[in-house]
Amino acid sequence: AESLAEGPSENQGAADVLSARVWDPSNKDGRFLALAKAKLGDEEERVDVRQLQMLSFYCFTPVADPTATRDRIFSLLTDLDPQIAEAKKDPAGEPRAEHDRPFLAKDAFRGTVYVAEEGINGQLAVPVGKVEELRQRLLQVPELAPEGRLSLNIGDVVDAETSTFRRFLVRRRKQILTDHLEGDDALNLADAGEELKAAEWHEAMRAEDAIVLDCRNDYESSVGKFKPAVPLDTRTFGDTWAALEARLPEKAREQPDTPVYIYCTGGIRCVKVGAYMKQKLGLKNVKRLEHGIIGYERWAEAEDVDSTFEGENFFFDRRAVVDPTSESKAEKRERAPGRDDTADHDVEKRSRIDEADPQ
Repeated sequence: AESLAEGPSENQGAADVLSARVWDPSNKDGRFLALAKAKLGDEEERVDVRQLQMLSFYCFTPVADPTATRDRIFSLLTDLDPQIAEAKKDPAGEPRAEHDRPFLAKDAFRGTVYVAEEGINGQLAVPVGKVEELRQRLLQVPELAPEGRLSLNIGDVVDAETSTFRRFLVRRRKQILTDHLEGDDALNLADAGEELKAAEWHEAMRAEDAIVLDCRNDYESSVGKFKPAVPLDTRTFGDTWAALEARLPEKAREQPDTPVYIYCTGGIRCVKVGAYMKQKLGLKNVKRLEHGIIGYERWAEAEDVDSTFEGENFFFDRRAVVDPTSESKAEKRERAPGRDDTADHDVEKRSRIDEADPQ
């Protein structure tokens, strides 16, 4: 039988990635649809559409054995779905090989988790009723278990019909966020500046003379940003260091105690940017937005305040962008379309370079 999974062909340690395919209504590939039909039958018509909670998390912490941690995360999270848990057994009740994993239904969880020696980073779409169970399972991962280390960044709730991710995968990488810094350029990520709550950030954005840097890529900043922000206009995260040298305001260089505010989509990029600004550029008052734009928008909606973020927020999944200026969250979800295969390939390629949320 032709396998639908994209995991290793012999054992879990044989490849960098373990994965399973997910039914996605935007995928028009004929082979994909034929395989889905063969595996799911008419399930795509029968299944009750559920809602999925978009969320992300990251943790910079030493991972002694990324392969073992990857395997553990894959096993823990695939057991969230009864269909996958059952599929792990052959007719005799024995575990199946990882490469014989079946197609997942369109209301299954999906997304990406990266594991590297420097930490763990994930971006997922999870059935709403499974979020707490997801949290508890992640806490079984030793690197995430210590109190305060795991923080789920909760995003939008979308219908399972909405195109988000086409698969669930856990990938072993050299870094969870590729920075191209090595040797003497390596950063101490425990020294990355002060993390501001959304309310504190909101007030800071009202200051006319605030120095604010948008640490996202140019295709993200071009569709939306905080009003006073100066975009770094990078194409990949590895371009950040040269961009900081070129775009950091002279006032910050001459007066290192001057507050410099930095933000990204979900917070992970600002950990490395903040560390670089303090350790390589000598800045002493770096302030980064906790949970990034996603956390800020969540706070603004909960507090019913006017957001200071103008334009659209670019997401590293198949929704592409979400418009924070729309009249309601419901309308925002309704307008989250899938995109053509070429655009999806570009975004998925960028997400592997930048962040799985990146967020």
